[in-house]
Amino acid sequence: TKDKKVVWSDRWQENWDNLATIKINLSDGLLKALDMSSKVEKKVETTNTEAYEYYLKAKHKYEKRDNTDDTDIALGLLKKAIELDNNLIYAKSFLGVIYREAGKRDKSMKLHRQCLKEFEKLNNKAGMAVQLRAIGMVYQQSSEYDKALDYYMHSIKLYEEIGNTNSMRASVLNIGLIYCRRGNYNLGLEYLTRSYKTSEAIESAHGMGMALTNIGDAYNDIGEYDTALDYSESALEIFKNLSNTRDLCWSYSYIGIILYHQGKYIKAVNKLEKSHSIQKKIGLQEPRLVLLSTIYLNLCYKKLNKTYNMNELNALINKTENAGSKRDYLLYQLLENYSYLETAYTQLQEKADKLEPDVAAKLLSYPIPKAIVEEWEKVK
Repeated sequence: TKDKKVVWSDRWQENWDNLATIKINLSDGLLKALDMSSKVEKKVETTNTEAYEYYLKAKHKYEKRDNTDDTDIALGLLKKAIELDNNLIYAKSFLGVIYREAGKRDKSMKLHRQCLKEFEKLNNKAGMAVQLRAIGMVYQQSSEYDKALDYYMHSIKLYEEIGNTNSMRASVLNIGLIYCRRGNYNLGLEYLTRSYKTSEAIESAHGMGMALTNIGDAYNDIGEYDTALDYSESALEIFKNLSNTRDLCWSYSYIGIILYHQGKYIKAVNKLEKSHSIQKKIGLQEPRLVLLSTIYLNLCYKKLNKTYNMNELNALINKTENAGSKRDYLLYQLLENYSYLETAYTQLQEKADKLEPDVAAKLLSYPIPKAIVEEWEKVK
């Protein structure tokens, strides 16, 4: 595209029964045209064409889902694929992804560990790396950050061995998120920026969007709201072009959160309500993120003297554990229940105690941590 010339083209007719080998044929043609070789041994994922078709349809249906029925359809297609070919490991792996995003961590972990063993038997490093990263994401969702980091680092090592830069940047991104959650935003932003630059170099629009979203969220946490908004709005434009419903949902949410901190409550409500509408439509079940988005929406309503749905909020609180000092401080602001402030202060101090003194001091100077300490000093 950059040179405005054709480097490879081909035309052929394939029998539908050869579906599983089409990717390998495409890869071979491209690599020969570019005079390159692959570090990854090519393996046919399945010889069962029908099973592979169900898997591809499930993946497409879930990634482009527009309502809760689409998720159910994707689950049904995946289970059918596995029923037809129990050796179709990527179908099992993708089922694990759906379970994790629905908060069913035990089911997800069991599947990914099973898939890891199967890829190890095949000495399939690409598949192993995918499962290591997936297991790391389950641990990250459980706030078991040390374990998550170990798995991400292991996946990066394998990706480097096989030269898979595209997949490696996702592990780098998740490492950045962990450092941010631990309160080391400087190091976190280094990893997030590295992930963005890698995605930009290989022209991965989705990778760039994910990195921009999380960089924006990090800048929001440290109080640089204009910078945060610039990154988040850039991510939103990418996800609009990709028609990625889930990521579009979170872009609206993160922009709404930034606008709330800027005191632009009406604009914030507009973005957060868009996010909330998508969440309901597709049946999003990522408890921590859904709860955070809902708290901010209700805080906006409170600032604007509007009523909000306490039943929905209480149900989300009960479903979400170990969500951190930020969530509890926001709940204190919303509900004016001092037990949330106490929990927020305790968690913040525990986080700061695990950091180097200079990093801890910087953390405690950011808007929400600073507000937690100041508010606690008033009421303790």
